[in-house]
Amino acid sequence: MLASPAMNRENPPPTDVQDAYEIHGDIGPSSVVVICEHASNRVPPPLKCNDGDQAALTSHWGWDIGVREASREVIHRLNGVGVMARFTRLVCDANRDPIQGTFIREHIEGRPLSFNQNLHDGEVDRRIQNYHNTYHQAVHDLLAKRVQYPERFILVSIHSFTPVWGHGIRDIDIGVLFSSYGDLAQQLAEQLRMDGYTLALNQPYSAANGMAYSVERHGQSYGVPFLELELNQARIATPDEARAVGRDLAQAISRLILPESSHPSPTRP
Repeated sequence: MLASPAMNRENPPPTDVQDAYEIHGDIGPSSVVVICEHASNRVPPPLKCNDGDQAALTSHWGWDIGVREASREVIHRLNGVGVMARFTRLVCDANRDPIQGTFIREHIEGRPLSFNQNLHDGEVDRRIQNYHNTYHQAVHDLLAKRVQYPERFILVSIHSFTPVWGHGIRDIDIGVLFSSYGDLAQQLAEQLRMDGYTLALNQPYSAANGMAYSVERHGQSYGVPFLELELNQARIATPDEARAVGRDLAQAISRLILPESSHPSPTRP
């Protein structure tokens, strides 16, 4: 079993802040490493947005509402460490391979994004290098230090989803996405069900179709168990609600029995 969550106290500020990412917590023999690709709706300089972009940036298109607070709570309560992106997914999506068609979106619901119009190859390459690659290098470097400790840990990517999509209502509280470690996904789902949450595996998205790109990339690279969590935004709509869900996630993660990690030589940053 993993260590019990820490007593509640105010979450500290990031320990490192860079243009593409921020680090929360300290590297040590913690039970969890959290990564959060859609934690921010920030448009970093020299890019500029206009008033017409604001609706998309403040919606679920611009970021995963509530995940920054929930993720910080998990990190804090488990004395863990985490990496969070500091750029909106509309600049480029840290949870997508750059070759995917949704890596940079020119329009949202038919409306053009001013900072994504008529992009030339040089600008796309700049975003890949300065934001996408830099974020993933930070995750890579952090894991390289964490695996030096013998204690087992899990790599968790935390995201959120809208309670309504099109004409459909998504009535689950949490989705557990996995492409490997199905037994671990089942364990976590059962722990959260005991806390009163409704759970589904590989819902509302499936890790089998590239929706868990980041956690799979780094988990496989380092041979550590990994899962992606999708939180219903209806459950984390306010900071207090998000922290409450983060508290329950930390409790559930602390009760997991983790498999052995293989810790191979990493294949890529």
